[in-house]
Amino acid sequence: MQKALIYLRVSTDKQAEKGIAIPTQKEKCLECLKTHNYDFDETTDLYTDKGESARTMDRPALLDMITRCETDKNVGAIIVYDLSRLARDRMDFAMIKQMLKKHEIKFISATETAIDESPEGQFLEGILSATAEFSSTQNARRVKLNMAKKAKDGIWPTRAPFGYRNVQEKVSTGKVHAWIEVDESQRQWVGRVFMLYATGQYGIRQLAGQLQGEGFLVKQGKQLQPSFVENMLKNKFYIGAYDWPRKKPRFTVENAQHPPIISRDVFEAVQSVMYAHNLGADRKRKHHFLLRGLAVCGECGSRWTAGYHRSSNGKHYGFYSCQKKISINRVTCSQRAIDINELEVQFEKLIKLAQLPERVVQKVRLKLKKIFEKDEAMYEQIRKSLITRIENSRQKKRALLHKNLEGKIDDDTYDQENILFISEEKILNDQLEKVEMSIAKMVRTVEMSLALANNCYRAYQKAPYDLRVLIARSFFEKLVIKDKQIVQATLNAPLDYLCAKRLQGYPVFQLADNCGHYIKKFGLISSRTPNEARAERVVA
Repeated sequence: MQKALIYLRVSTDKQAEKGIAIPTQKEKCLECLKTHNYDFDETTDLYTDKGESARTMDRPALLDMITRCETDKNVGAIIVYDLSRLARDRMDFAMIKQMLKKHEIKFISATETAIDESPEGQFLEGILSATAEFSSTQNARRVKLNMAKKAKDGIWPTRAPFGYRNVQEKVSTGKVHAWIEVDESQRQWVGRVFMLYATGQYGIRQLAGQLQGEGFLVKQGKQLQPSFVENMLKNKFYIGAYDWPRKKPRFTVENAQHPPIISRDVFEAVQSVMYAHNLGADRKRKHHFLLRGLAVCGECGSRWTAGYHRSSNGKHYGFYSCQKKISINRVTCSQRAIDINELEVQFEKLIKLAQLPERVVQKVRLKLKKIFEKDEAMYEQIRKSLITRIENSRQKKRALLHKNLEGKIDDDTYDQENILFISEEKILNDQLEKVEMSIAKMVRTVEMSLALANNCYRAYQKAPYDLRVLIARSFFEKLVIKDKQIVQATLNAPLDYLCAKRLQGYPVFQLADNCGHYIKKFGLISSRTPNEARAERVVA
């Protein structure tokens, strides 16, 4: 006697509520089996896929059953609860039917008894297959639209990234309230990843190795991959923002409802380091070189690189040399290689020239304090007021949500009022961001820059080579090399503005086109206004 195989499938737990759970399907298929003359062994002839979509053939039990049909000549039929359990894609269903026909295996639907090999039965089968596909694509579109709506409202609609967890709570009305919260066991690792990379001393691969050695917790005991670390560093989710969907076209949500783990300042610093590494091809190598990533050619505009070469007598010599290549295109250049020590001695002299004397630093610091003391207090008062208003808005949103979940207001009313709260909160957050990027922050940055400018040469002399690399990048934006000389040096902002007067007598130092822009963007210098004169007095 030939055997019958039974195939059962559910894609979600919700199907249990609709009466097509696994036990229901199994019971109906066994009832159908009794009306046909086939042998059946539940331990070997029952195939079950749980939590698998019928829109794909990549289902473990289905693939096992297909292999069985192709190799076991004793299989005479397969039985399913209905056609949609087998496939919701017409092409997939047609391929399965073709395979069954080739091996003379009968397809039986326990609840669609009109399906048979007659023309009418085949016609009905085609209609049901198309209907199953239509229902699947329609549901997918509905889910996609609902997810997009949640995303626009500031709610991440899918699984939370590392550092967060998805939480669900069922309220008395039966509705499920879902949200995302910080996973405290993973928060420290997120901060560690960003903190280490922001130093500029790690490439992605080296950072992954460092974190693995420190015991970074990866799911299922897997080894930490560099791609995982890179995706974390690029993910705006950690600052309370995200892009949706993953594929274009997409939109950006700047003020999402989940709490941030990383500050925007740290995130932007990390992006700058990543950009600098990529731009200068500054991956982690066997050797550190002080000026690699900063030096460009004064003749052709290419980046300069560095390396050690072995001579015929076995000695190693280090050289900086022009890559003679812009992007992937080779260029003509006559510049010759320079001994590493020769060029780095020139750089050390530039560091010494740029160091501000203590008397100048104290003078600037006192003037800054007088000018911005009152403004800083005013901005702090505004900041606290905005934070209070944002928290009040969030409390109103939570109260509105509870009213909706308890059935006190309908969904339409909830949607209308919730949109108003979201709009209000976005406006307040935008205002808060502008305030936090104001005078107080600028003063702190200028103070840090003053400290660096006041101690750069002393720190450089005492620092190990790896730390000298970091000092060089903190201080300089670009160095132009020509005829074995540093012919032009551009400082990073706002150091360029603070050191401008001291460096006027040294043509090698060139102010960037946006010199002073860091201070100007906070409204402290406006072209052709009294404020400009005031700011100029600060750095005089």
